[in-house]
Amino acid sequence: MYCTNYEKEVFPLWRGMASTHPYQGHSGVNAQQELLAEHADITVLEQLDFLASETQVAVVNNIELVVKKNGQKASLPRYVQIFTFDSAGKLARLCEAYDPTPLLAALRS
Repeated sequence: MYCTNYEKEVFPLWRGMASTHPYQGHSGVNAQQELLAEHADITVLEQLDFLASETQVAVVNNIELVVKKNGQKASLPRYVQIFTFDSAGKLARLCEAYDPTPLLAALRS
C-alpha cells in the first residue's frame, strides 16, 4: 500500500521509467497523469466498487494497460484508491493499494 499526504505527492508507479517526481495538489495529479500517458495506454478503466464514509471514499478499480515502449500488457484487477478529505471537503490524503507484479513484469520485458 502506498499512502501520501496530498500536499506532497510521490507516485512510485512508474519508478525506473522516468524519475519519480514529487507532486503537489491538483497540478501534481495532472502531472502524474501526463507521465502515465507518456508511458502507457490504458485500455480498460473500470470502477468496480465504491465505499464511502464521512471523510473517506474507497474506489476499487480494474485497470488494463499496454506499455508503449514494448507493447506488453498488464492487468491490475484490484487497484484500490482511498481518498481522505479534510473538514473543508478538500482532498487531504491519497492511498493506493495494488499488486505491482504484472506492471513490473510488463515494464521489464
